[in-house]
Amino acid sequence: EEEELNMKEEFAARMAEYDREIEHLEQVLNERKEITRSIQSDLEQYHHDMNYKILMEQDVYEDMLAQIEEGKKALEDIDELERSAAEYREALDKKDLLLEAIAKYRRDFQKTMEGEKLEDDGTSTSTALVSR
Repeated sequence: EEEELNMKEEFAARMAEYDREIEHLEQVLNERKEITRSIQSDLEQYHHDMNYKILMEQDVYEDMLAQIEEGKKALEDIDELERSAAEYREALDKKDLLLEAIAKYRRDFQKTMEGEKLEDDGTSTSTALVSR
């Protein structure tokens, strides 16, 4: 009987040890499950953040492309304005030359009407018109 009692006590001690081991393993398992959930949550948040960042960078990239296109258009407009300004300056130069020729012609005509002899100094109306 004593041997049986010892065996039962030994068995009960082993069972208690097994129960403690099982409890410990369950605790470790629960901790690892929590760590896994935390990692999963972090990964999901990272994925969400990266998608948002990609979308924001895409928006910035599209805005930059739009600004580049606007810049190209502005440069084309500036080129057109510069061409127009050059044409306008050329027209003003021609107008000034024409006004000078008209003024010279009027002076020459006035002198002719007053009976004065014109000097051929190379600036007569016909010479001025031909040279210009």
